[in-house]
Amino acid sequence: MLVGRHPFDPQGIATDDEIEQAILKGPPHIQKSPYTSHLSDSAIDLLEKLMQTNPKKRMTALQMLQHPWVKGITANTDKIKDSDEKLRAFRRYKSQLEVKIFCDWIADASSNAGKKVSLMEQAFRSFDTTGKGYVTAGDISRSLTGKKDEGSDTHEKVGLSGFYQLLSDNFESKHFPGGYCIFKEGSLGDSMYFINSGTVEMSTKAGFKTTLSQGSMFGESALLNNGNDYRSGTVTCKTPVHVIRISKEYYHKYMNAAGLGSDASLTLTEYDRRRKKAMALNIMRLQRKLVERNLRKGDVLFTKGEEGKSVYLIDEGNIKIGDDVIVPPGECIGEHSLLTGLPRTGTAICDSDQCKLYEMRAREFSSLLKSSPEASKSFRDICFRRDFENAIRSRFGKGFGRNEKELREAFDSMDLDGSGGIGLDEIKVLFKSLYPSLPDEDPIYTQALQALDLEDNGSISFDEFKKILLPR
Repeated sequence: MLVGRHPFDPQGIATDDEIEQAILKGPPHIQKSPYTSHLSDSAIDLLEKLMQTNPKKRMTALQMLQHPWVKGITANTDKIKDSDEKLRAFRRYKSQLEVKIFCDWIADASSNAGKKVSLMEQAFRSFDTTGKGYVTAGDISRSLTGKKDEGSDTHEKVGLSGFYQLLSDNFESKHFPGGYCIFKEGSLGDSMYFINSGTVEMSTKAGFKTTLSQGSMFGESALLNNGNDYRSGTVTCKTPVHVIRISKEYYHKYMNAAGLGSDASLTLTEYDRRRKKAMALNIMRLQRKLVERNLRKGDVLFTKGEEGKSVYLIDEGNIKIGDDVIVPPGECIGEHSLLTGLPRTGTAICDSDQCKLYEMRAREFSSLLKSSPEASKSFRDICFRRDFENAIRSRFGKGFGRNEKELREAFDSMDLDGSGGIGLDEIKVLFKSLYPSLPDEDPIYTQALQALDLEDNGSISFDEFKKILLPR
């Protein structure tokens, strides 16, 4: 915490075996290390005594608590006596710094980018790009603004502990024991959390369960939903957990600073939708009246034009719909006809050597949708997002790629008025290639727009289009 580095892996890139070998070689040189140059003599003395290889000479936990640096006895005479003064040079950037780190944590959590280091150390390293073990006010200024601040105090430096102190007011550190319930489903949501260490279980009354660990976030859903601030699940600590809590007040402050349509805003909204989709599919899997269906390669599950009587959850193998749509395990198919009342839009065939699916009849599916508004919305998102991609293929006679250039070309071809957004009228033109006889007042058009409109402003921007369709 004092230097922002693992003592036996300062660059954070070593394997467990390499760290073990480094430990066997003996403790690192603390006195003359560039990573400890900003520390006081008292702090270095504490580190050396804690790193003593001989257990008989190593400081005990009780002795550590009595050390002058821990007790603050040396705080008036060593280098960190001026910590508040040192941090003054950094406080001018505090708000911008918090917004950047908050947005970075959202991006990492949504991409499942596992880190071996703590959240605050991860943030610290993003500014200490050369591995000095400290950052200056100038480092932060250049990172945030792209310009060098010419102020007289830009050479003031802080290590990880000072960096943490700077952010501790609004990035609230919370420690919970194993078994502790952080919040319950249905309770009012007043904050979101990022996991610094440990593991939590998220569960719902409908039977959904998943585990989240270091770097993940939770609790954002209640803050995202306008007019619905209640928790959609219960979160319980499976192990002792350290989290960073962001209050509702500062969540909105950071999101407003990032701006509507910002990458952080779109990422968080899409992340929440994908999590709720996973919940909906899990709830479907837990239903009692599912019928197992086993197919061999080439077997037809349903045919284009026939009436839809069931929805299917794919457990094993791929299902091919039409000429080029492959639906993998874990996804559902057949929901479109049950949600819209329209005939099957394509023929579904087992595309693997064997396919195993679970069939849910229309009556049970309807009951599921009525019992869970969140699941109902998620199934509609699945349905109309898939419709949207099919409409693109139908209109342009081919599929589209999954890189930004190809997505840009597809988007521009749909943006008929060149406004930079795809609105309801353009959705209608696009969907006419799928449903030529569908009347203009049919709700399918609006539902399709809502399934992709992350900003909820009646138009799909390219950033939204890209966030939904680019691979994670």
